[in-house]
Amino acid sequence: MEKTKPIINIEPDAWHRMITYSKTAYDLHSTEIGGMAEVHRVDGEWLISSPVILKQEISGARTELDQDALAKYLSTIGYKNKEYLESNDFLFLWWHTHPNFGAEMSGTDWNTINQYTENGPGLSLVINNDGEYELIFSITDPMVTQINCSLNVCYDFDEDFESEIKSLCTKSSVITHTY
Repeated sequence: MEKTKPIINIEPDAWHRMITYSKTAYDLHSTEIGGMAEVHRVDGEWLISSPVILKQEISGARTELDQDALAKYLSTIGYKNKEYLESNDFLFLWWHTHPNFGAEMSGTDWNTINQYTENGPGLSLVINNDGEYELIFSITDPMVTQINCSLNVCYDFDEDFESEIKSLCTKSSVITHTY
């Protein structure tokens, strides 16, 4: 029996920003880059939004966020989302890139995830320039657990594409044969 992974949603703009940060840092410096994002529970589902980069030291194999910049981000965004934090409807996402190789957490990444979630649950994401990713949800209570999740880019489907296609497109009835 194949197990299904929990699904975490991400705003299209958030996904695009992270991929663009990855490609641009790689183009400029041949390095990884990382940052933080907000994760809200909306109608019972988690939604990633508002990715940012912070002051950091970057290299081809790692990123190190400036601890003062990170503390300021966590306190500012935590305060802004105080009501969501109190109702357990908010998480922080730590994200970073492996721009030109596999999007899998390294040993260093797992150490960072363990440190990051000492203060409570959180999400960690690694992406590459091809759009591959690994997304981990971590909790420490009642026991340390990391869960691999699927990412769903929530494109806006409010526009009625179906009606437009039905009104403007006709399926060909010509049968083609290939020999």
